[in-house]
Amino acid sequence: MILDEKGKFNVVEYDTDSYSFLSKSVDGYIERLPITMPINGIDAWANEEAKFREDLKPSAFLGDGKHIYDFVKGNIVFTRHRGANTVSLTDKDIEMLSDYLNVGVEHVLSTDTGKWLPLFLY
Repeated sequence: MILDEKGKFNVVEYDTDSYSFLSKSVDGYIERLPITMPINGIDAWANEEAKFREDLKPSAFLGDGKHIYDFVKGNIVFTRHRGANTVSLTDKDIEMLSDYLNVGVEHVLSTDTGKWLPLFLY
């Protein structure tokens, strides 16, 4: 599942190498985001060098619920991990994650884009 810069969710299945899929989805080197997810086993991935790229727009904020400490630019890809392996989300994961991203997470207005972006806790 991909959260893009426009705040849209796209469910994408992949059958190739997970690193290649993640790298292509975030348009560069990947980095696991240090965020707390309400569903065990879910990882969030983003472009490691996105902050240096002017062509990518903010897509989320990171904070502790009271303060914003950081932001993410570009696509965010959500996957599941099974041991050391990155695997696709289940249908239930997608449903729960969609509900969380639409309702369960606080949103903050981005002065850069004028859009309401999710605030993930970490």
